[in-house]
Amino acid sequence: MTGPEHPRRILAIGDVHGEYRLLRKLVDEEIRFVPADDRLVFLGDYIDRGPASRQTVEYVQKLKREFPGSVILLLGNHEAMARDSFDREDLISRSLWYLNGGLETIKSYGDREEARRVLVPFIRTLDLWHETDTHIFVHAGLDPDLSLSETPEEVCLWSRGLQPHRSGKTVVVGHTIHPEVLLGEGLVAVDTGAYAHGTLSAYDAVSGKVFSAR
Repeated sequence: MTGPEHPRRILAIGDVHGEYRLLRKLVDEEIRFVPADDRLVFLGDYIDRGPASRQTVEYVQKLKREFPGSVILLLGNHEAMARDSFDREDLISRSLWYLNGGLETIKSYGDREEARRVLVPFIRTLDLWHETDTHIFVHAGLDPDLSLSETPEEVCLWSRGLQPHRSGKTVVVGHTIHPEVLLGEGLVAVDTGAYAHGTLSAYDAVSGKVFSAR
């Protein structure tokens, strides 16, 4: 399925962090995703902290496989930490990931080798950002003075500087938790702390509507 050329809704979904129950409730009951009309843009951080990282990854992979033109999967800093832990196999990289929720992910897969087998190929398929005529979707943020092609991965994944971009397009991010979806001038932040506060949110870039599951 190629997906809609002009989506009725473009829905950015914030950091899931293994909260599979909330994700299914958000997509199925609150958003009521229609692949022929909608586009889902996941902003990364599918894994870590929450109890069901494996189920979460399997679900978003299934969505992407069945509706490739209607589902965008972006890279988050937690996927990058997992990738670096497996690629580098050094104590610092492993400890950084484990201390930031990686142990919960390992547990959901049963052991580290099974997590490696499944996660590494998945992580390598993830995009760093997604751009439309009016919006830029990225996990954490952008350098306001650099073009997308010039922006380092570290900034896209770890930035806390919530600033408008020089392109004039609205930047939609996750990464930094807010009590509710933040609707600013040239910037929207949708991470409402699924693992910490029990709320997973999405933002429709077409209508400006917010969806939340609790």
